[in-house]
Amino acid sequence: MTMFCITHLSIGLPRHLLWELITDPSARHLWQPKVLGATIDSGYGGGKGSTLTLEVFDGKATVEVKERVIRSRLQDSIVVIQQWPKHQIQNKYTFTAEFDGTTLLTLQKRYKGQVGFALLGKQLTRRQLEASAEEELLGIKNLSTQLHNRMADHTMPNESAL
Repeated sequence: MTMFCITHLSIGLPRHLLWELITDPSARHLWQPKVLGATIDSGYGGGKGSTLTLEVFDGKATVEVKERVIRSRLQDSIVVIQQWPKHQIQNKYTFTAEFDGTTLLTLQKRYKGQVGFALLGKQLTRRQLEASAEEELLGIKNLSTQLHNRMADHTMPNESAL
């Protein structure tokens, strides 16, 4: 069975900084709270052909998820396939620069699972897929807001020095 969902959110960072945030494995747990850790197995900088191993808490136990970058266009889009124990999820992140220096981030998720598990309640539902996409984008937005605030704090003159 295949399902698809798409969601968008304006993020308060320029495309190049948002790209770095999403492709940095050491920051993955900061915007995906279920990810406990991520390591690069091969490749560099999230480019095409890169593979990662994610340690993910799925609600009951920790599982190992293999992630492979199948397409990467610097600061434009990145497509990754996550191989979970019983299903596969393809994530496509598209970065669109907005007039005010922010970025419209679009996330498309495509789920491929086993139909036989649907009767047992083991298959991801469309609402769960949509909720996971929304959760990821909100995590990225919250983290980008924190980063934006930190950058603003460092660029403002120190009032005590005046």
